[in-house]
Amino acid sequence: MTMALISPGSLNKKYTVNVDCSKIVGKTVNLIGVNDGPMGPYGWMEIYVNDFTKQYIDMGVQFIRVHDLWGLADIDVVFPNFNKDPTDESAYDFFLTDKHIKYMLNIGAQIIYRLGYSYSNSQKNKPPSDFEKWAEVCLHVVKHYTEGWANGMHNAIKYWEIWNEPDYESFWAGTVEEYFKLYDITARKIKAYNPSLLVGGPGLANKIEFLEAFLRMCRYNKTPLDFVSWHIYTNNPRDVYDRALTIRSLMERYGFSDRLCIITEWNVDVSNDYDLCRRSFGASFAAATLILLQDAGVDMTTFYRGDSWAWGGIFYRNGTAGKVYYTMVAFKEIFSNIFRVKCDSDSNLYAMATRSEDDKSIILVVSNHASKGLEYVIKISNLPWSGPFYYELLSIDDTSNLDVVLSGKSSGNNLELPASINPYSVQILKLRPES
Repeated sequence: MTMALISPGSLNKKYTVNVDCSKIVGKTVNLIGVNDGPMGPYGWMEIYVNDFTKQYIDMGVQFIRVHDLWGLADIDVVFPNFNKDPTDESAYDFFLTDKHIKYMLNIGAQIIYRLGYSYSNSQKNKPPSDFEKWAEVCLHVVKHYTEGWANGMHNAIKYWEIWNEPDYESFWAGTVEEYFKLYDITARKIKAYNPSLLVGGPGLANKIEFLEAFLRMCRYNKTPLDFVSWHIYTNNPRDVYDRALTIRSLMERYGFSDRLCIITEWNVDVSNDYDLCRRSFGASFAAATLILLQDAGVDMTTFYRGDSWAWGGIFYRNGTAGKVYYTMVAFKEIFSNIFRVKCDSDSNLYAMATRSEDDKSIILVVSNHASKGLEYVIKISNLPWSGPFYYELLSIDDTSNLDVVLSGKSSGNNLELPASINPYSVQILKLRPES
């Protein structure tokens, strides 16, 4: 079913989206980030080898988390023989990892380096045999990307996440106390080396009680904690919002209200339908989530994942973009308007409106993350101009990839526009003055 506008006379006005451009409710929080980066593997599984640099620039990717990077960046990859001296440059192999990091830096993204291991069926989930030595290895990885140690880079990476999903046995087969000990030792070592670097964790899978114990430990031991990281996979955007509020509340309870809250993995629950995230369902989910998180105390997010891997990737195996790509492209422009203005919508729709600093752009985004299409009215008041202006309505749905479905010219400082939106669809209304 293609999206079509309908006449005002036939419109059921039950659903409305009201925007008041004169009332600023806050600043936009740019949350566009991904896991893994723009490059596929080198010389392995060639079907996945792609360079998505242009697409990353088009999406405006701000943050990239280095995890599940085709096995690269893992501690046992950059330091393959744990029996060797961690201060010996020759014991490290940064060659392929550096290639990926350079591509990430070239698009201007900030990098979150996960210190630990990717998912595997091996013994990587076991605690290190020597916590102090493991932390020393991590420190030299940090030095490689911050001070150029071992022919490395300078000031390339600021964010250092210690481990991944230690509340999930596939990633951590040790005790809770053992993870706390490993985190404490590693975080202290990195902060002692350079206090300006940001360390955090735990990359929580889902166990809130684990996170509460972790925060309690950090508070009473005065363990460094610059950010709290967590993951969520669900088909309901409100679950992401509710989880964010819960985690922010815990951070405040234990004295970490001024620290960053970062979702380092999020996506739909693909279950056995790997392409769910690449269809319009994934596009409307991503849009609704980015809208809700504006008021949830989240500082950064990295979508899982930003490549062509079948499980969760933004792109298909042949490099073709999935629908969520177009959502990210749209939000690059939406977030470029630094102010959020008052926007009220019925519970059936997720909506947000932004206004540029120079008052020459108003953008409204509406997501229908539901199995039924509906008719609604867009009502925009108090535009920051009074003369002629242009508007265009774009759609992301089963048949549209940011296609313009309506455009026109009007005047004054108000606009009322009837519209209809398909199931699992995103619409973007852009307005700009004639001059």
